[in-house]
Amino acid sequence: MNQRENLLRCWTMRSPGRIPVHIMLSLSLKSDPHWPEMESVVLRHPALFPEYKKGDLERENPAPWQRRDTEFTDSWGAVWKTAENGITGCVIRHPLQDISQLAGYIPPDPSAENGWEKYSLKTIEQKILKQKKNGQARQLALRHGHTFLTMTYLRSFENLIFDMADETPEFTRISSMVENFNMYHIRYMISLRPDIIRYPEDLGAQNTPLLSPEYFRKYIMPGYKRLMKPALENGIIIHMHSDGYIMDLIDDLLECGIQVINLQDLVNGIDDMAKILKGRAAIDLDIDRQSITVFGTPDDISEHVRECVLKLASPAGGLSLGYGLYPGTSARNADALFTAFEKYAGI
Repeated sequence: MNQRENLLRCWTMRSPGRIPVHIMLSLSLKSDPHWPEMESVVLRHPALFPEYKKGDLERENPAPWQRRDTEFTDSWGAVWKTAENGITGCVIRHPLQDISQLAGYIPPDPSAENGWEKYSLKTIEQKILKQKKNGQARQLALRHGHTFLTMTYLRSFENLIFDMADETPEFTRISSMVENFNMYHIRYMISLRPDIIRYPEDLGAQNTPLLSPEYFRKYIMPGYKRLMKPALENGIIIHMHSDGYIMDLIDDLLECGIQVINLQDLVNGIDDMAKILKGRAAIDLDIDRQSITVFGTPDDISEHVRECVLKLASPAGGLSLGYGLYPGTSARNADALFTAFEKYAGI
């Protein structure tokens, strides 16, 4: 069973051979003085990093919007700045903060822009071809923050929530503009026949959603349904990512047609996920990087992974594990985590 078949079996609950694991190495690690030691740990786990070769991370460059002390203007006209190389920062100037600017505002051309910058649609096709060649699941994605967050980049969070509360016609226009941009990309992605389309958007803060369930249902959920419907009609798996606490939105997200949810473990609660989400959708679990893997012992880390697997996995599948490695986690703890992944995921 190759990587693609195993992942698809997991996410459609058709008895995979093992629990899929994916690990992201943040480019911010390049500036971490402990990276050489960390890289040696990565190289000791080839089953988790089959394509990684010594020096690969150093050979990668951060995206323009992830470069420290450099302002970057995205496709929508939002100006970004970050304090750390390899980390996406925040918007420091919103193009529609003054709503009077909407009258003359021209949205980006989806055939030439991806939300961040100019690009060619050919790059999406090339990605699919590479995934096919490598035996990987064919996955494509909208820009992170495709709907709700993009509108906050345009208006600012505060102004956008006021627009919703006041039910302004400007909100309707901005929402339609963003949805049309996304729909163009969805339809193009569908034409390439991927296995999975990802809809990444952070909807949660540390202990609450970023907007109330009522506002989500009224202002965001209808657009989500329209964006996901074409993929569902074509038999494509719908994957949704969100950082933060989103348990109050789970029922609504599932109603949109989402089949796989990538969410964080401790923030949302393993027991609550087992009770509310397990069996209703596949759980693509983002393993903690706030407390246990940073401040815990190797035994703490191993026990945490074991608990996640015991409570959320099943022989039918429905659980995959993910982790983002950033500065602040020790090489010892990273090694403990990778070892636990190999042990409990059956790698």
